[in-house]
Amino acid sequence: MSKLILFLLLAYVIYRWLSSASVPVETKTQDETTETMLACALCGVHFPVSEAVRQGGKVFCSKQHSV
Repeated sequence: MSKLILFLLLAYVIYRWLSSASVPVETKTQDETTETMLACALCGVHFPVSEAVRQGGKVFCSKQHSV
C-alpha cells in the first residue's frame, strides 16, 4: 500500500513539473501605446501627457483651464 502512495505522489510531482515547464512565462513590458498620466492643475482630472497644455510651469487638461 505504501508503494502505491509513493508511486502516486511521484507521478503527481512529475505531472506538475512537466505542466509548469510547458507554460511559457510572460514578461511584462510597457506597451508602446502606454503614456504617462498627469493631473490638471485646475480641476485635478488625469489625462495623457500628449494632451497636456503647459502654461506658467503648470500643466492643464485643456486650453480653457490654462486661461
